[in-house]
Parts: sequence; C-alpha cells; structure tokens
Amino acid sequence: MIDRLTMLIRHDVRLQWRYGILAAYSVVIIMTGGLIWLLRDAMPGWFISLVIFTDNAPVGFFFLGGLLMLERAENVRDTLAVTPVSASEYLASKLLTFLALSLAAVTVVGIASGKSVNWPLFLVAATITAVFYLGLGTFVASRTKTVTGYITSSVIWFLPLLLPAGVAFLDPMPLWLAVLPTAAQLDLILAALDGENVSIARLLVLMLSAGGAAVAVYYIGVRSLRTDFGEKS
Repeated sequence: MIDRLTMLIRHDVRLQWRYGILAAYSVVIIMTGGLIWLLRDAMPGWFISLVIFTDNAPVGFFFLGGLLMLERAENVRDTLAVTPVSASEYLASKLLTFLALSLAAVTVVGIASGKSVNWPLFLVAATITAVFYLGLGTFVASRTKTVTGYITSSVIWFLPLLLPAGVAFLDPMPLWLAVLPTAAQLDLILAALDGENVSIARLLVLMLSAGGAAVAVYYIGVRSLRTDFGEKS
C-alpha cells in the first residue's frame, strides 16, 4: 500500500506541476502573504481568518475538479481501475498533495498576519477544513462530466455550506451553533489566529463537529469513486 501511495503522490505532483497548479498557487501564496504583511495593521483578524477559511484551506476543492476531469480525459482512472490501487488510496494521494499546498498557504498567512497564532490549533483547524472540502469536491466531481459542470455544481454545494459559517463571527458564538460543521471550522480558525484560550469543553465540541463532518464527507468522497475503482481491500 505504501508503495502504491508513493507512486500516486509522485504522479499527482507531476500532474500539478505540468498543468501549472503548483506554480499558480505558489504565486497566489506569495501575493496573499505579501498583501497581508503590508496591510496587517489595518486588517482585522476576522478578515484574515475568512481568507483562510474560504481560499487557503479549501484549495483542493477549487483545483480538484479540473484535475479529476483531466485524468478522466486521459483515461487515468480506467488504467488504475485494473490495478490494485483502491479509491481510498487514490483520494489519499490527492488529499496529501493538496493538503501540503493548503498548509503552506495558511502558514505563510499566519506568519504574515503578525498575530499571536496558536499554531497547533491553527494547523489542525486548517487541516480539518481542507479534508472537508476535498471530500465534498470529490463527491461533486464524480457527478459531473465537464469543468463547467463542476464549477456550477460547486456553487450550488459550496454556498449553502459556507454561508451558515457566518454565525462564527458572533462574539462568542453560542456553542449549540457548533452543530453547523462549517461554523465550527471557522470558529476554530478565528480562535487559533487570535491566540485565544479555548476551554477544553468548547474545544472538544468544536473538534467533534468539525472533525466528524470532515471524516464523514471525506468517506462520502471515497465512496463516490468506488464506481470507477470497485471494492478493493
């Protein structure tokens, strides 16, 4: 399994390099970090957190559809389907490569912000958000045939999930609203970026909501790929 996953990661890195994803997002990271560094005294923490939540952490959601469409056009998944590679290994490779981009972006933004960042919580919150949206992106992409269709479907799915997260800007957000996974994700990012002390009870509730939803949606993404890969151990 480790050998197959390593092979898939190498393939994904080559593919992202070939189609300019790595180069394009590296420029985005540098520009975003530079802009936040220059305006850090004028930018409130909530705005920087919103940038992380809507752009940096879910980067895989934005690029994944195009990548899956390209691989479908090149019959990559048809080829992999007759190998021992499973849907979970295939998606794990995508997760690891896009997660690396997400964490690089949020790290640059966190440093550039000049805030007293709670780094362990910050990176965990970004990881949970990235996993959630990668699973969602996989689910959406498995049900569309074109990049245009993916973009259209993404708006339909992304906005209804994103908008309720706005309740996290309540100060403090009532803990019962943590039933909204995206609100829990954003609340964690807000707390981590400002270096807030979060009680163990509150942290546990937020983590259970955000993390549980991320695992569930990621599993749905894996299941949606099994029509191509079949059931493999």
